[in-house]
Amino acid sequence: MYYLEQLYALLAATGGACWLKFDGTSVGLAVAVLTALGGPLIEVGLVHGPALLNLPALYEYAQPDLPRLGIDGWIAPVYFAGAPAVGGLARWAKSDLLKQ
Repeated sequence: MYYLEQLYALLAATGGACWLKFDGTSVGLAVAVLTALGGPLIEVGLVHGPALLNLPALYEYAQPDLPRLGIDGWIAPVYFAGAPAVGGLARWAKSDLLKQ
């Protein structure tokens, strides 16, 4: 699965570039790292958690490349790349609320 390693590297580099271009702050980096860790953990909970209650999974990947976790490994860098957008939206909402 050499192509997956290349995909992960490309997505990680793209995520880093997104953080640098759209945020670039140390707080933004911390938020992006926590988002990249927390997002997939929540997905693992959505995949496996309901089974503890004998319920069907709430979320699943068709063919996860991390089958024990039930998720794809490429999702963490996608969460990382999305964090600056969420941070920017939060800063905009805060500034808009402070104007009122």
